[in-house]
Amino acid sequence: MSPQGELNTDVVRRWARAGDDHDLDVFDELFTADTVDHVSGNIGVRWWKEIYRRILDTFPDAAWADVVTVAEDDLVAFRGALVGTHRGSALPMLVGVEPTGRAVRWQHQHLFRLRDGLITEHWATRDDLGLLRGIAPAVYTR
Repeated sequence: MSPQGELNTDVVRRWARAGDDHDLDVFDELFTADTVDHVSGNIGVRWWKEIYRRILDTFPDAAWADVVTVAEDDLVAFRGALVGTHRGSALPMLVGVEPTGRAVRWQHQHLFRLRDGLITEHWATRDDLGLLRGIAPAVYTR
């Protein structure tokens, strides 16, 4: 891995650790002011804090597991499972779903573009159906 790839990977790992530690103020140090989230279309770090707060309101013990990162030039790929216990329903896809207390494992794949040691762009895919099946298998499983 190139020295730049190593530095960029460290930034993405700090992002994951900040989430694990529930220290969302660290996000201010990791993202540019005009960072673009291509998943939601939102711009800025405020969006990151908001969505992560919703994750933590839904899964208060949320943490990353089975993390793999790969970097090339200004891109870092991150794969992991967000694990936690369903204690709330603050995520848009869970509005109206009563907390179940079930342990969940929510698979994620993220791609980050970095410039000068800061995250400037983000893309992601998530296994939302797998999450829903974990929370309410009787509803989301055939």
